[in-house]
Amino acid sequence: MNRVPWFFYQFLFKMVCCRLSTLRENRLFLSGRTRDLRLGCVFLSVLAVLFCPICQADEGLLDAFDYSDTAAVRAVWSTEKSAGPPCSVESLLTVTPGDEKKTVRVELPFGDRPKWKRVYLDRQGDFDLLAPSRFSLEIEKEGSPNAFDVVTLHFHSEDGWFWARGKRVSPKSNQYIFEKSRVKTNERPAGWSKIDKIRLSFWQGDNQNGAVRIKQLQAITEKIVVVLTDSDRPEAKENRRYAKTLIKELDTLGLHADQLRESELSDDLLRGRKLVILPCNASLPSETEQAIVRFVKQGGKILVAYHLPPSLGQTIGIEPSRYQRQNRPGQFAEIRFDDEARAAVAGLPASVRQASWNLNTAKPIAGKSHVWGTWFDDQGKATGQAAVIASDRGALLTHVLLEDNREAKRQLLAALVGKLYPDAWREMAQVELKRAARVGPFFSSEEVAKKIEHSEVDQASELAKQTRDDFAKVDALFQDGAYVEAIRAAREAHRCLAEAYIRSISSRPNEARGYWDHSGTGVYPGDWDRSLRELSEAGFNMVFSNMLWGGLAHYPSDVLPRSGKFKRHGDQIAACIEAGHKYGVEVHVWKVNWRIDGSPKDFVEKLRREGRLQKSVDGQEGKWLCSSHPKNFELERDAMLEVVRKYPVDGIHFDFIRYDSPEFCFCDGCRARFEAETGKKVENWPTDCYEGDRFQEYNDWRRKQITRLVETVSREAKRIRPEVKVSAAVFQKYPACRDEVFQDWVAWAKAGYLDFACPMNYLTDDGRFEQWVEKQMKLVEGCIPLYPGIGAWLLPSADRILGQVEIARKLGAEGFTIFYYNKRSSEMTFPAFRKGAGRIKAVPPHAKEEK
Repeated sequence: MNRVPWFFYQFLFKMVCCRLSTLRENRLFLSGRTRDLRLGCVFLSVLAVLFCPICQADEGLLDAFDYSDTAAVRAVWSTEKSAGPPCSVESLLTVTPGDEKKTVRVELPFGDRPKWKRVYLDRQGDFDLLAPSRFSLEIEKEGSPNAFDVVTLHFHSEDGWFWARGKRVSPKSNQYIFEKSRVKTNERPAGWSKIDKIRLSFWQGDNQNGAVRIKQLQAITEKIVVVLTDSDRPEAKENRRYAKTLIKELDTLGLHADQLRESELSDDLLRGRKLVILPCNASLPSETEQAIVRFVKQGGKILVAYHLPPSLGQTIGIEPSRYQRQNRPGQFAEIRFDDEARAAVAGLPASVRQASWNLNTAKPIAGKSHVWGTWFDDQGKATGQAAVIASDRGALLTHVLLEDNREAKRQLLAALVGKLYPDAWREMAQVELKRAARVGPFFSSEEVAKKIEHSEVDQASELAKQTRDDFAKVDALFQDGAYVEAIRAAREAHRCLAEAYIRSISSRPNEARGYWDHSGTGVYPGDWDRSLRELSEAGFNMVFSNMLWGGLAHYPSDVLPRSGKFKRHGDQIAACIEAGHKYGVEVHVWKVNWRIDGSPKDFVEKLRREGRLQKSVDGQEGKWLCSSHPKNFELERDAMLEVVRKYPVDGIHFDFIRYDSPEFCFCDGCRARFEAETGKKVENWPTDCYEGDRFQEYNDWRRKQITRLVETVSREAKRIRPEVKVSAAVFQKYPACRDEVFQDWVAWAKAGYLDFACPMNYLTDDGRFEQWVEKQMKLVEGCIPLYPGIGAWLLPSADRILGQVEIARKLGAEGFTIFYYNKRSSEMTFPAFRKGAGRIKAVPPHAKEEK
């Protein structure tokens, strides 16, 4: 495809129109010469129109959705759904007037058609989407705001698909971003340059009718390129690992990069770029290397880590030397930057810790480059080896960018990129200013200031005033173009604002404050006392510790195989209970139901021989126990009740209490047991049960297999020890989880099988978090407490975690549960909780009721 920029055709077309107008005004259309000119102009105009689709793709606009009428849009886009009876295109897809232009309206009849899981639109075409790193979709909801929950964007390429989930820019935004870095594949797509179909999918949220108005779909091409090694090369895995780290840090800085494979790189794809980054490219193809050399000679810049090809080195004025392995651990422990370098490079840190184990040494070429940073060892002695060398054309790090000392590393990356691509400082400053005002659930410093003023915090008015003054200073620096200083000031303003917000949060005397411990050993393996002491000091009163799986136990079980953690550290349930009761922390033993990950091979092989593993609709074996097999039911039941019998636990906690997906289980045993229980033979197995006449009947039967385990364990646990609490980690989306993984947790709550539930609302979007908690509270109608799950690992800071705590409180939740207890999470959350929500000890509502 000829990649001629659209603006060229726009310019050409305007010039043609202007020239025709001039000729017309001067009455020159009668001569043969002007007639030829007129024909030439018309020909060029036709060319411009013919090239319009190509030009739009280059400019980034995939579809403006500004169609003249409904017939026009239906000629380009078709619409379907993923389940249910045939759907009339006319009933879903129309063109409607908008505020500024016409838009395409898509009906989402999920209320009328609850079996439908999504509605999607397809557009055939020929698209070269190799260059863009992101895609932007602008839409507006109508009707029920929760009619659809997720939007995905799919690109078909010969024998497979690329697809990504959309992320809304902000809760109030109508813009969704799809990142190539988060793209997944189905089957074997040929490549981004060979896209033949675009698909937009709107996935069912609530069983309610709604609609969306689609305004624009755009591909976004960035000024920065990260070069990836082709996947068939032996060094590709190493390259992708370091590229992933670098891209993640760029994203955090507010800079996005297109990712192009070495074999894809060309003069055409580099045209208009500003910076090329080689994260760890061991041996560039010669064509790629020469394309980058030409890019640099034409004014582009490069940032190279570790491997510097000689021709690139000559181009940027750096001489590669030799490989050097460390003589001892700690030889290359720190990069230091002298005052001269920090004066020359805005934002450069004084030092960066990095535990490197080898280097590809290099030297500056006199008069062309100089050393910015030098390696020091762990004793603080200079090694004499350059760490960062730079020129006006590029920079080299003599080792790869590692993940340790991330704040300083991020500062180093910002300084290097800002030096080579100065316009990036403005972009980074814009993002930092926006981020600075993002505290808790709020998006502006003014909202946070009002929150502080209405709290019980001492000197609240002074803090609010200081907040306004700080952000006025930040804004002034930005307006003056002092971007580096604005970034520093914004970070300090955010720190102070977040601290004030955290202190403004009330601490309630009656509240469940839980943490999920996924490891089963606490943060400090072998030292539950320390783990639960720190948890208690931060104000938490519950721990859910993952002590047993479908085929593994971290205690001396007589039912399940004993784990390596038990053999190394001893009985984890006993140690956890001893520490928990010492520090006033309830211990709820967490069981991963049905899944056999990590189980001993001989145990799994025994299950396989006995036909006890799940099988998919196409006969593939899963790593789950078949939920309908009598022996599996007994194994799950006996393992959980063993815990209740042997230990004074405060509770037992179900997890993965469901099927893996609608594709499971269709083993021979399921067929026999289903036929026996229903008294009716399945004529066409498994099709009749997967999508045929017995679809709903089979779903009801699968749901029954899960519910009977919850009911039995709950009843028997209460018989053994009436005071024990039974709870479950459950899916956020209901009733979708009831139909997709056969988890009917609302029915369990209303039947009295659960004492409380923890919906896993792991969301970065506070708006969606609020929507789900509000819906969940309405679903249970107060029959049991809900302690919504918060995905701390997804959130960037403690104030954001506490923001979701406040949202849950506002909606009537009587507690919260955080996933998950590890070193990073505790270091981030504990200091904040001690100052805010966890200032005073609290009693969980279920414990208060017991007393």
